[in-house]
Amino acid sequence: MEQKLKVEKLGVILEPTQNYFEKKAVLNPTCYQEGNDVHMFYRAIDDNLISTIGYAKLEGPTKIVERWDRPIISREHGHESRGIEDPRITKIENTFYITFTVHDGKNAVVEYATSKDLKTFEKKTVISPQITYDKAAQYFSEAKLKDRYFMFEAYYEESAGKDVLLWEKDVILFPKKINGKFAMLHRILPDIQLVYFDDFEQLGQELPRSS
Repeated sequence: MEQKLKVEKLGVILEPTQNYFEKKAVLNPTCYQEGNDVHMFYRAIDDNLISTIGYAKLEGPTKIVERWDRPIISREHGHESRGIEDPRITKIENTFYITFTVHDGKNAVVEYATSKDLKTFEKKTVISPQITYDKAAQYFSEAKLKDRYFMFEAYYEESAGKDVLLWEKDVILFPKKINGKFAMLHRILPDIQLVYFDDFEQLGQELPRSS
């Protein structure tokens, strides 16, 4: 028998504050629930339109019982200079994995960090394919992908230059391995793709870490 989801609107949960890193907007959260507690990681935007990741703990699940006055994940490197945004969190076995998009005003790539306690995160590396759109177009052609892939290739090369890297966003891991492999959803426009891999070292390559 078909069952329909019932959606209940509970109103606004978070709003911008006077804290320096989230004066402009707070949006696009990811959540992890433990019992009655909901851990929320959200995109926080400052007055310069630069993003970091903020943290709030909710009870019930809409009552805020804890909210940090500083980012839980901040910009540290050159390829993060224009922002860290759109987090997605998953627990696999005893480790939390949080993925997020970082950009420098030209390239948008995906990084990830890990945690054991949802309070301290250790940044790892970039897991996006570190190839230009020009190179990616060769793969699009070999795979006989639809024309819209080439439309986005042309758009990004026209707006950012021939050396712009393939844009990848909205990465999230499955909460369990499948046949012993990690499974990951990600988005290279215009579609959503599914990737299986054995180890994170198989993904992307590390970018130069300049301040």
